[in-house]
Amino acid sequence: MPRVCTRSVLPVLSLFAIGLLVFSGCGPRSADVKPSSAIPSRTEISATSGTKEAPAALSAQDNAQEAYQDGSRFETDKKYADAAASFGQAVTLDPAFTDAYARLGFVQIELRNYPEAVSAFKKQAETSPQVPDKMASAHSNLGYAYGLSGNLDQAISEYVKVVELTPNNSDAFATLASNYAEKGLVAEAVNAYQRALELQPGNRETMRALGMLCRDNNLLVEATHVYGRLYALDNSDPQALRSLAWLYLKLESYPRAIDMYRRLFAIGQGSVSERLNLATAYEKNSQPDSAIVEYERMIQAQPENTQFYCSLAFLYADSKKAAQAIEIAKKGLDIKPNDACLNCAWGTALEKMSDYEGAIGKFELAAGDMQWGEFAKKQIEKEQKLIKRKGALKEKEELGY
Repeated sequence: MPRVCTRSVLPVLSLFAIGLLVFSGCGPRSADVKPSSAIPSRTEISATSGTKEAPAALSAQDNAQEAYQDGSRFETDKKYADAAASFGQAVTLDPAFTDAYARLGFVQIELRNYPEAVSAFKKQAETSPQVPDKMASAHSNLGYAYGLSGNLDQAISEYVKVVELTPNNSDAFATLASNYAEKGLVAEAVNAYQRALELQPGNRETMRALGMLCRDNNLLVEATHVYGRLYALDNSDPQALRSLAWLYLKLESYPRAIDMYRRLFAIGQGSVSERLNLATAYEKNSQPDSAIVEYERMIQAQPENTQFYCSLAFLYADSKKAAQAIEIAKKGLDIKPNDACLNCAWGTALEKMSDYEGAIGKFELAAGDMQWGEFAKKQIEKEQKLIKRKGALKEKEELGY
């Protein structure tokens, strides 16, 4: 959903939910406001004669104000259909009632009547005073309604008008950027977010939005730079730590990935999947012992997950700890008998122990598996060659040459 542009006076919608630009003047128009004592009673008593005068007739604008106030009460009570009727009556009585058009537009949004909201906000734009902030508010509301109705092209067009009218409004650029992103215009979105951050460098919400946009579109270096700024603002920000750790891992900057994951776990925010990433970073950084510790922790957290047993068994085997590899593989097979991955890990460990015949037996158990079958068959061929080589060496020793 596109980002929303705000009106500060509406009690039923929060500042964050509605958006980014302030909707100005949402009460009765200041020129039209009358204190209640100034509205004459229908039975006003003359102070001089004591005789009753005829009720004073209310003007169309007075009636429009009353309808507007009724609409405001209905909106506060979340009676949006009644509010729409009252605001509609207000603009019928006073076709230049800008604020009533705006309020009508927002209650139509609450009713999911997006075309009617667009119409109301168009009238707000037409009747709005020719002042940049007020004109920007109207175009922002119109862009919001277009976005909700699925017309992103028109929404973007309106938000472009907003930033032209208020070129120093960082929220306006961020709103435009989010609409560009939803449309798939990545370069335009990045530029708009960067402009927003130039105007408001410490806006963490905008940084997160830009970082996610870059990450999702494989702009990994740019994403790292953005999340680095977030981290600089708060080195205990879980999102910044998590994102930087993942990005460094993807960029094969393994020492940095390890550092970020360790910091994430130090503040109690790491998940099991992130511990798996940390183990992977340790492996890639030639730190198998540290990776083994992480896999053991994963098994403690999820003792039924045989994939962790398999990965740990392979890691033990590759670290020349074949006995530990076989022990872990056996534990995994107790949970999931005949698991192809575990049998392959066991076979690999037996190969490290020069038990090639035993290794073939384990690989044969996995040869028919869809995922591990090809690996197992290649390993069987390898073991057969190793057996022949072993036999040839033995024959040479026996013959003395």
